[in-house]
Amino acid sequence: MLARVPQAALASLISGVVLATLPAPAAAQAPVSYTLNDLKNLFVVQQQYFILDNEQSVAASLNHLHITALDTTTGEFSGLIWAPVIEPFVVPQINLPVLGTITIDATGTALGSFYGITFNWSYIGSPCLAGSRLANPFEDGMYTGAITFLGYQGSGKMHALIAGTASPGYGECTGDEFVLGPIPFSGLLTK
Repeated sequence: MLARVPQAALASLISGVVLATLPAPAAAQAPVSYTLNDLKNLFVVQQQYFILDNEQSVAASLNHLHITALDTTTGEFSGLIWAPVIEPFVVPQINLPVLGTITIDATGTALGSFYGITFNWSYIGSPCLAGSRLANPFEDGMYTGAITFLGYQGSGKMHALIAGTASPGYGECTGDEFVLGPIPFSGLLTK
């Protein structure tokens, strides 16, 4: 004859067996927050940079953003952008200086800080005749966006995404000036 097991004990035994077969809950990951000192180490010391390839719709050999100096108190930076490609004007494949600012909002999200970025560049072309006067065609761009840091993920280099909008301005040899935008841009951190 089988002994009768009280229902409360049986429920406790079954729940113990069920819990033992379930995977342990993943530990909650702490929000990731980097300081301007961390970003200076990443961009200036380690020389990681962004390829602004717009989801691979632009050649990866163009549009590299390199941050070469970063003020760790203000977030202001300087650097270079290689051959920015924003239609319709074509900038030659040269390095152009950029100036910008990285801002960190530590209250950004539950996943960590929010990293805003703005930067601009300017290109002045060879003189040409515009009507009865000599003029220089030009192109400049103002980028506004954000960076998402994904961590090192076992590779030894930081993984990150950058995205936002660019507002380019143009001046042609005809003397016409116009602004195009905002247009989206995006890219990946690399080395």
